[in-house]
Amino acid sequence: MFYFFWFVSWGHYNLSNQYLGDEGVKEKLAQALKNNSAITGLFLSKNNIGPEGAKAIAEVLKDNIGVKILMLGVNNIGDEGAKAIAEALKYNTFLSITALDLSKNNIGPKGAKAIAEAVKNNIDIGELFLSLNNIGDEGAKAVASASKYNSNIVGIFFDACNMSYDGAKAVVEIVKGTSIHELTLTYNNLNTEEEELISQALLDNNITQESYILNDEEELLLAEVLQSYSAIKESNISHNNVIDERSEEVDQTLQDHLLDEFNSGSVIEHSNTNDTLHNSEL
Repeated sequence: MFYFFWFVSWGHYNLSNQYLGDEGVKEKLAQALKNNSAITGLFLSKNNIGPEGAKAIAEVLKDNIGVKILMLGVNNIGDEGAKAIAEALKYNTFLSITALDLSKNNIGPKGAKAIAEAVKNNIDIGELFLSLNNIGDEGAKAVASASKYNSNIVGIFFDACNMSYDGAKAVVEIVKGTSIHELTLTYNNLNTEEEELISQALLDNNITQESYILNDEEELLLAEVLQSYSAIKESNISHNNVIDERSEEVDQTLQDHLLDEFNSGSVIEHSNTNDTLHNSEL
């Protein structure tokens, strides 16, 4: 049995951790959002949503003008699902998505490039979370380049995205002079010296990069994600001692906790309307 919670005071529809799957999304969510502009925040993290579920969400978004926060972290929409979401945002420029979370969704460079096109065309996108996706240098540079066409985007999150030092350096160079003032590049394929160089480059350009301190169980999850990237032969995670073992509890209890900084407690300000939207507690 699924439990659905309406946060009427803020217009948020919180379905996180309900394991809806593609069919659940199609059956329950599509009807709830169809032509309903009262919902401003849609939280769907950790729901076993794949490409077909993402396509169903995308179809609803094409006809919706109310949703401003879309949280789809810790699912499995892949490149195909990312392309569907991107096409919806490109198609419906009246939809003012100010925060889009696609963290840990098995998205690669192709999906990242599709999202980049959405960032170019839907200029209301303000914060974009792509951490824990294997987008690599190619995908990250495409998204960063899109920020040149979007004066409202202020934050992009590229933690654990299988990026090299050259890729991270290129991203920092690309966003110089744009509206970006928060860019995270932690837990990529950089050694300690390279991370220090990137941090200094960000500081020189008045760009904030938060440092996330993980506990042992969270490190296990991060290690699993990094090890799943076929391109990575050896991962260097500075400031953390990653234990080389697996835990059955990691997938159940810590995936959403690792992204807690992304999915809860933040205040997102829309630069055009001056509306302030508060994320509900997940």
